[in-house]
Amino acid sequence: MFELYSIRNSKENLNDFYEYDNFSNKIRTQIFLILDEYLFSSKYKLNDYISRIYEKESGEIIFSRKFNDTSVFEDFIYACSSEELIDFIDVICYFIWNSCDLVEYEDEYHHIEWTKDKIVSELNHKFKQSHMGYEIIEDKVVRVDNELLHLTVTKPALHFLKEKDFKGAEEEIFKAFSYYTDGDYENTVLFSMKAFESTMKTICFNKGYASEVEKKTAKELINIVLTEGYVPEYLRTHLSGLRSTLESGLPPLRNNNGGHGQGDSIRVVSSELASYAFHLACTNILFLANLYEKDNQESNGIV
Repeated sequence: MFELYSIRNSKENLNDFYEYDNFSNKIRTQIFLILDEYLFSSKYKLNDYISRIYEKESGEIIFSRKFNDTSVFEDFIYACSSEELIDFIDVICYFIWNSCDLVEYEDEYHHIEWTKDKIVSELNHKFKQSHMGYEIIEDKVVRVDNELLHLTVTKPALHFLKEKDFKGAEEEIFKAFSYYTDGDYENTVLFSMKAFESTMKTICFNKGYASEVEKKTAKELINIVLTEGYVPEYLRTHLSGLRSTLESGLPPLRNNNGGHGQGDSIRVVSSELASYAFHLACTNILFLANLYEKDNQESNGIV
């Protein structure tokens, strides 16, 4: 039976990670202040160029040719729709990336120079802080992550942890994401691994597979869920590489890139590695969750 999108989407009320369609007044203020500091108030007449590009592409006269009045841009940023705001930022990114390597700001007391990378970096930082699902990559605004991955892996994993009362793992996976948005990639890896371990510990405890699960390592927990038949026999051939995938995935990431001292050199964990660890954790949690649900249904006589 067909259902409207609004009805389908309202059936789940989850604490989702990314927001795509609701730019709060806070993030709008931050966007305006960044653009005002670096672009609208620069000594070059950038407002005219930015406005003309946006109006030409949108097919609307928005700014009434008041290019030197920054309040026109401020009013627009607060009043426009989320889609219009993203379009406007997209135009600005295209402009600064292809037209100017250096932006200068000066007033009676200051003369400050900023590169285009600085502007893009600061906007991206505010997007992350506000959990906005967008990122500026060179001259374009793109959606953060693959939307299909987010909807089919991350969100269902969260739903499982929340609904089935896996509180430890739920708290840890949200901490991992919080660390990611703050740019603390080492702790992103660490808490992604912790959430994966906590999920296995809860499953092993609930199923009575092992005692003192809190003392088990990730490798030991993986061995338990496999040897106890948690993976159905008919899936064993198809998932013959599961043990190596799990054992060579998150545990080594944690051992090599998080949870230990840095030694004599400063260790840098990249955002790409942190993102991989986070999504690998969610993927593995979702796999275990699906088996957990199936096993419970079979135990209750539900086929």
